[in-house]
Amino acid sequence: MGNNVIKSSLKWKNLNPFSDPPKGYVVVFTKVNDDDKFKEYASNVPGSLIAHGGRILSKVKLSADATAGGPLLSSGTTSDYDVAILMEFPSPEEATLWKASKDYLKIEPVRMASTSGPFSVLSGTGAHTKLPHASAYFFGFVKAAGSDFSAFPEKVESTLAPFEGVCFVGSIFPHKVALNEGTTGTDYDACFVFGFPSAMKAMEWHASAEFAECRAVLEGNSTGPMVITRNFENH
Repeated sequence: MGNNVIKSSLKWKNLNPFSDPPKGYVVVFTKVNDDDKFKEYASNVPGSLIAHGGRILSKVKLSADATAGGPLLSSGTTSDYDVAILMEFPSPEEATLWKASKDYLKIEPVRMASTSGPFSVLSGTGAHTKLPHASAYFFGFVKAAGSDFSAFPEKVESTLAPFEGVCFVGSIFPHKVALNEGTTGTDYDACFVFGFPSAMKAMEWHASAEFAECRAVLEGNSTGPMVITRNFENH
């Protein structure tokens, strides 16, 4: 459902072709159905990442205030979920190996029993690593409602440069997707992640005249969750 809405010819300019070997990213929006089980799952995830070179870029409780580690901004269907997570791996293959690893499989039943929502393993670049350490991210899933969305990828990338932003994940389903779980494949058509050198730059970009037209297209097409968050390591 939905995969035919966006044509496979859509390009995210600085992701196609890759200038460097692609990295792997896991993007998750989660509805927590069992708090205790989810806490058990969340406490064991960091340890499971180590053997695969993975790290958490962003993890936010969506209902929390920004001063308490919540998102700087949320839109779309974010209220349908409780937690948003962004992880990075040295390659898409390493991300899928992590997902299939013994360490992760030990805790996956806990996630499946306690959560629901989109879970994607995606290809991307390491462009954000050139940003200052105190970076921020804008990421989310898109459900395209019409053909107007076809121009979004190219247009939105042109708005990032004045704010020192970069696009490092831009996947049109089912292209550049290593794995989809939960509601991802049926509810959404694309996923994207942008990086900024600071939370202030990210917020200025989102409120800018440059992004206004793109935002109107995005919000007119998407019923998916979107957030601006700080780098997890700076929380």
